[in-house]
Amino acid sequence: MTQIGVQLHTFRDVDDEYPAILRRVAESGYKGVEFAHEIHDADTRAVASVLSETGLTPVSAHVGLPHLEREFESLLEQYATLGCSTLVIPHVSGTWFLTAERVDTLARRLNDLADRLDDRGFELVVHNTKAMHRPLVGEYGFDRVVESDIVPTGGAIHAASVMNQVLPGRLGQTTGFDRLLTATDGLRFEIDVEHAVGTGRDPLRLFAAAGDRLFAVHLSDGTRTRMFPPAHRSTPLGDGSVDIDQYARGPGARVRIHHGPDPG
Repeated sequence: MTQIGVQLHTFRDVDDEYPAILRRVAESGYKGVEFAHEIHDADTRAVASVLSETGLTPVSAHVGLPHLEREFESLLEQYATLGCSTLVIPHVSGTWFLTAERVDTLARRLNDLADRLDDRGFELVVHNTKAMHRPLVGEYGFDRVVESDIVPTGGAIHAASVMNQVLPGRLGQTTGFDRLLTATDGLRFEIDVEHAVGTGRDPLRLFAAAGDRLFAVHLSDGTRTRMFPPAHRSTPLGDGSVDIDQYARGPGARVRIHHGPDPG
């Protein structure tokens, strides 16, 4: 059975203390929560007490990659107290997804971290980003450009996107996500549908590609701000152009995360 949770970063501008926010989440009918970085400033034991009181399940937590590597022991202690054993890397710099070599280096780093976490009873998950879904610039020889101090990285990325769309099927189609999926050892993914749609990718194809490595579908919405290269602006659920109902049925996902409007 798929667990349904809400991403607590949704409540970042709410003035209430964390325990009060959790009570409001429970009262609204949600059964699970996904923590964001704000939890690190909260009273861990007070939060654990409210989780027990309300019956909310801590399905996962977003933790930055450098933060997790730097504060490994203290973070594991905090999340063990909260009963949360799945840690999600929410964002990885787009510079890691310029060439296959850079993706492979990142994959080794993630594999090593996943092994360390597994030894301690935790699971590592990676959240997709828009940068992951762009074609690798090395597919077109632009990897020589991005090493230059003269031409900005963004220019190479957009040039690769342009060539990918102008000559579909004629040039390489491999994205950073594709490469990371094959270069990691069973690492699971949380797929944000707006990040996929916002770069012209079909979330259903990503769900299928991930297969049983799809940990969660992150339901978020957005509206197109530019046709070419495609660009999206995030909106509250239901206010954008993303077909939320279609993607809510992501096959194989153990968790469905809602990222809705600020209720405060």
